[in-house]
Amino acid sequence: MPGRNKKKPGAFFYRIFLGCLSGVLLSFAFPPWHYWPIAFFALVPAFLTSSPHPRAEFFRGWLIGLVFYSITLFWLTKVAGAIYLFLAAYLSFFWALFFFLVKILPASGLIVLSACAWFFLEIIASSLFTGFPWLVLGLSQYSNRFLLPLSAYVTVYGLSCIVVFFNLLFSFGWRRHYLYSWLATVPLLFFIIAAVHYGGKQTNINGWLKILLIQENISSAQNFSPEEIFQAHYQTTKNLLQQEKVDLVVWPESSYPDLLNMRVDLVRKLKELTSCYSCGLLVGSLSQNGKDMFNTAYLFTGEKVQIYQKIHLVPYGEFLPGAKNTVIRKIFYHFAGYIPRLQYGKEFTVFNLPVEGKNVQISVLICFENIFPEISRKFALQGSQAFFVLTNDSWFGQSQGPYQHFAHNLLRSAETGRYFIQSALTGITGIVSPCAGIVSTLEKEGKKIFVKGYLKSRVPLVAGQTFALRHGILPLALVLLFITGVILCRT
Repeated sequence: MPGRNKKKPGAFFYRIFLGCLSGVLLSFAFPPWHYWPIAFFALVPAFLTSSPHPRAEFFRGWLIGLVFYSITLFWLTKVAGAIYLFLAAYLSFFWALFFFLVKILPASGLIVLSACAWFFLEIIASSLFTGFPWLVLGLSQYSNRFLLPLSAYVTVYGLSCIVVFFNLLFSFGWRRHYLYSWLATVPLLFFIIAAVHYGGKQTNINGWLKILLIQENISSAQNFSPEEIFQAHYQTTKNLLQQEKVDLVVWPESSYPDLLNMRVDLVRKLKELTSCYSCGLLVGSLSQNGKDMFNTAYLFTGEKVQIYQKIHLVPYGEFLPGAKNTVIRKIFYHFAGYIPRLQYGKEFTVFNLPVEGKNVQISVLICFENIFPEISRKFALQGSQAFFVLTNDSWFGQSQGPYQHFAHNLLRSAETGRYFIQSALTGITGIVSPCAGIVSTLEKEGKKIFVKGYLKSRVPLVAGQTFALRHGILPLALVLLFITGVILCRT
């Protein structure tokens, strides 16, 4: 018809292709890769080829997110098969909302408004339905020693906001009515330089801790009994303690994959071991209280035993959302063959470890609890001087999973100013500093996962508080909310 706009042949598929390319590019900024600069321009092809129709951008945003999560979460096929795509599809919904907002927000101030929108969407996605902040955009900067200290002020969500801001700036900043957005980079760069200079420095070291991390390289797929796994860790520990004195020995999650508090004989052995060698021993196991079972960390120091019961459980792995519904239970049991029945712990228990007459406070994060900034923050505010992550990453196999999991320790360390020490059944066992990043990892012949060995080290105990630890995300959220309000009111 005359006067009607004709669509260019192939324009739709061209936009889809470049959008998917953005998703692929962005995946290379995340572990196990170290290409963090890619994150600052990976979304540019998608933004530059956006459709004029908001509903079309909603679909395209969802597709871009689906491509990104399908690649970066592919390791979930080891435990969930193709069902992991449902998680990828759900997380991509927030990308769809973001691309929709980019089209409907006012042109004046679009770059800043969109970056603020991503900040709030990412927090919602990380908290809704138990939350899954596994691949927030800020994680892409885990190996960026220039920008990472900034998380001591703005947390990982602030890093995500910066990443999105630069993607939008490189996409639209060359247009005349967006040129003022470049001015926003001036105070941002000064802030980054100040953060690099001051952020994450240990000014309140309050002693040292000699630690011994044990990794027996036992996969959950192997048919070892709980007693055999326990004995392997016990014998290795005893042999090493005969050679050198340490303050704390750390066994990983599932180092006794059964109800340890029900085994009086094993508890007695561990009490005698720690009494004999005057050290503490962290053990990842299970516990039972009445009819309730918990994923539990035990701290043995002679006759004294302290426990921490995992607070944030893994959905579908440790508990079943909607388990009271008969249909949900039947469907899950049909696919999984079991119903997970672990209960939530209720206490943020900080362990007290006696070292040379002093009382050292340490905290344990079990499995993926280290991906939640608020959990680490609550522990640190109660006085924790160091964090120990006990995990069983053998479920991930030879995949990106163990690397992505370990990378979160760098963000949590920078945010809290504490050392993070991870002990894996088989996975990545290593130590992370808020200043220097990865201090050391258990490695043999270039391999970091599926290796057997131990790691000895001496780590600082840190007091004091970073800005992010003291105030959380609230100050940045209020600032971005104020900026959003000002721009919207002006336009």
